[in-house]
Amino acid sequence: MKKRLLFMLVLVLFLQISQTCWPAKQAKRAKQTKQVQDSLKMKTLAIALAGAKEGYELSTQLSSGGTLRNGAVGSHKLDLNAGIEYIIVGVGDDNCKDLDFILFDENSNVVGRDTKIKDPPVVRIIPKRNATFTLGIHMATCTASKCSLGIIVMEK
Repeated sequence: MKKRLLFMLVLVLFLQISQTCWPAKQAKRAKQTKQVQDSLKMKTLAIALAGAKEGYELSTQLSSGGTLRNGAVGSHKLDLNAGIEYIIVGVGDDNCKDLDFILFDENSNVVGRDTKIKDPPVVRIIPKRNATFTLGIHMATCTASKCSLGIIVMEK
């Protein structure tokens, strides 16, 4: 009987502590998410302003990107039009130390790349024909469990 009573008491205390800590963990996670989003927005704005100085404007294919783990790869489809000059730029959160891009045409030929250890990756292209291109994304170095990234497409 004493063991059962002790077990019930421990269970009730555990549930109370969990309910007290859970909202704090959710609030911390929400704060971190907002900080990452704000950082990406500021980097995106800076890149867009720099592009505007060169005559570029943001494409309608602006993408938020998502998240990748250290060493992981992903891809993103881009519909690009012939004769338009595009610049594709990557942004990462503060834990993203190296992000790489490789651009493939519709026949899987490499038509652009930026795999240098620097931030941000930049690929420029003037397609010869309208086509769907695939942007290969490699999270070469991320110092957190996952890094958030964004893809900015500008055109002129």
